[in-house]
Amino acid sequence: MTHRRSRDRSRGRLNERNIFLLDGTGALVTAGLTGILLPTFPAWHGIPAPILYPLASLGLVYSIYSLSCYFGSRPVRGWMLEGIIGANLAYCFIAVILVFSLESLTFWGGAYLIAESMVIFGLVLLEVRVYRPSLRDG
Repeated sequence: MTHRRSRDRSRGRLNERNIFLLDGTGALVTAGLTGILLPTFPAWHGIPAPILYPLASLGLVYSIYSLSCYFGSRPVRGWMLEGIIGANLAYCFIAVILVFSLESLTFWGGAYLIAESMVIFGLVLLEVRVYRPSLRDG
């Protein structure tokens, strides 16, 4: 009985496994937004399709990586989480560079890129918190 109760309490918490499910789902949403929805409304955001499609590809690759770590790998190793933390930070860096370098960017396009970067950076903070010293050795 005690074992079952402790297992139920840990269900809703982020851990080194389900952080990958959260990351992979979010990356899939990013891929859908940047690869399907946003190219439909270029005048609204001002981000050219030749930039949106590579961003969508990154989101898809990140999603495949994270979901593969969630569904396939047991146990989760520290380098797996380090990899997605680095990839997410790189995506944020790219998005911020686009905000400052795209001349065609509209207010809404800049707001989208900044908001997306803030969400991803928040996820990175969660990933860092989940990344425990016990995972660093693996």
